[in-house]
Amino acid sequence: MNIESRIRNMNKTMKRSMIEWLKRTQKLKQTSMRNCAEHIQRYETEQRELEAKLAELSKKVETMNLQETCIKEFMDKAKTNIGMNDVTPKLLNLFVTRIEVSERESRNSGCAIKIRYTFQPECL
Repeated sequence: MNIESRIRNMNKTMKRSMIEWLKRTQKLKQTSMRNCAEHIQRYETEQRELEAKLAELSKKVETMNLQETCIKEFMDKAKTNIGMNDVTPKLLNLFVTRIEVSERESRNSGCAIKIRYTFQPECL
């Protein structure tokens, strides 16, 4: 075999090897891109779930803060009126916003009474 033929054979072999290497590289890139897209999708889904949980927890914290404010308000009012022994209209108005008495359902049943306190938030 002469040198020129040997060079042609080597060139063909190198060309085939290079083409094979490029094909494998392309497959790896496609697989890598697919894996990357799947990871991104999972992360985005997890982020949406976490944002929803955060919104839910923020709402609970807001409700708890409102309850805490109402309790503090009640305690402040109670401290200023701790010495009163009788229920006076002033004392009743200080703590009660509304008293609802429903009709009796039968002769033997009692009336349902619903009391709304001033320290009780409307949403609770």
